[in-house]
Amino acid sequence: MTQSTLNSVKFKISPNGVEFEASGDSSFIEREREKFNEMIPPITRVIPLIKTEKETFPQLIENTQTFGTLSANKEQSINYVNFAHYLKEKGFNTISDKVIAAAYYISEIKGITNFTRDDIITELKTAKVPALTNISDVIARCIKKAFINENNEKIDNKRSFCIVQPGIEYCLSYVPKEDTSKKTSKIAKNKSTKDYPSLNVTVDDLHMEKYCNITELTKVDEQLWVLIYMYTKETEFQSFTRKELQKIMKEKFNLSLTDKQVRRFFEQSGTSVDKTMIGKEQAIRLLQGGFKKAEEIINNNNRI
Repeated sequence: MTQSTLNSVKFKISPNGVEFEASGDSSFIEREREKFNEMIPPITRVIPLIKTEKETFPQLIENTQTFGTLSANKEQSINYVNFAHYLKEKGFNTISDKVIAAAYYISEIKGITNFTRDDIITELKTAKVPALTNISDVIARCIKKAFINENNEKIDNKRSFCIVQPGIEYCLSYVPKEDTSKKTSKIAKNKSTKDYPSLNVTVDDLHMEKYCNITELTKVDEQLWVLIYMYTKETEFQSFTRKELQKIMKEKFNLSLTDKQVRRFFEQSGTSVDKTMIGKEQAIRLLQGGFKKAEEIINNNNRI
C-alpha cells in the first residue's frame, strides 16, 4: 500500500514579486505552473493601482508617507460638523495646537490650500475659542516649527499661508495631553475652571537660569517685568491679566502680590505695553519699551 501524494499550490506576493509554490507529482506541478503563468498578466494589471515611489511592480510600498496618506483619507472621510467638532474629536487643548489645527482644518478638510490670518481667527471664533491678542506670534511659532509656510502671494493684500507636511503629520498623529482635571474632586475642578492656561507652565519651562531669579528681586515692578518677559520668550503666552499675574507669582514663586500692587504696575507701564481686554479683564502685552526694561533688569541682576 502506497501513500498518496499530497498536491498543493500557493501564491505569495512579496517585495521580490509574485512567487509560485507547489508540491505533488510532476504532472500536477507542471499543470499548475502553466495556470500560474496565465494568471500573472491580469494580476500585474490590478496590483500597480497601489502607487509606489518608482511606479514599478512588484516592489511593495515602503514609504513613511503611506501612513499619513491613509490617515488623511480616513480623517477626510469623517463628517465633521464644523471646526468646533474637529477640535473636540481630536482634543487639541493648547493655543498653538488650536492654531495649527485651524490651519489643518481649513486646508485639508475644507480644501482651501491658501489662507490668511483672518481665516484662522474665523475658525477659532466659530469654535468659541477665546479671542487671542497674540495670534500673529503663535502663527510665527508655527512657521518656525515648519508647520506652516508663508506664501509669496497675498490674498486681498493680506499675508497668506499654507500648511506643510510636518504640520499635517502633527495634526494626524496628535495625542491629546492628559486632562488631569478629571482626576480631581468636584471642588478642585470648579476651581480649575477659574485658573489660566499659563499656570500649566512649570518653572523649569521658563529656563530662569538664562535670565535672573525673580525671588531675589526686591521691587514688585521688576519682578513683573521679568516674569512677563520670560513667559513671552519661553512660552506661547504673551498677554496677561492682573489676576493671572498674581496667581503665577503665588503658585510658581511663592510671592504674594496684592491687587493694588499689580494694578499700579498696569497703570505705570505706560507705552511699554499694549493694553487689551480678555473677556472682562484688562491684559497687557510687552512692546519694545517693555522688552528693553526687562532686559535692563535682567542684565543688572543676572546670576552669572
